[in-house]
Amino acid sequence: MKSHRYIRRKILCITVVLLAVSQRTAPASKDENSRTESHQRAEVILLYQRNSGGWPKNYEREEKLSKKARSKVLSEKNKNDAMIDNGATHTEIRLLADAYHETSDNRFRDAA
Repeated sequence: MKSHRYIRRKILCITVVLLAVSQRTAPASKDENSRTESHQRAEVILLYQRNSGGWPKNYEREEKLSKKARSKVLSEKNKNDAMIDNGATHTEIRLLADAYHETSDNRFRDAA
């Protein structure tokens, strides 16, 4: 009987260790990926934000910009084309707030 208890305890210990290790590694990489996507999206939102505080209509938040396209967007910061139309602004504010809560980057808080 003692050998059965010993074997059960060993199996239980090994199972607990394996579960702890698997739980520790899998979600961390998932959170890291979503944090990166959220951060990248917030960076694009900051890039497109006009000096007036608003955003132009119909830009792509998921866009990966080339250096040339990035320069063009930056050169348009003073444009007076910011819209508050069909929820065009509240989405940006919500995404910036989410990014701030995830990263504590004050740029996101200030832009929101």
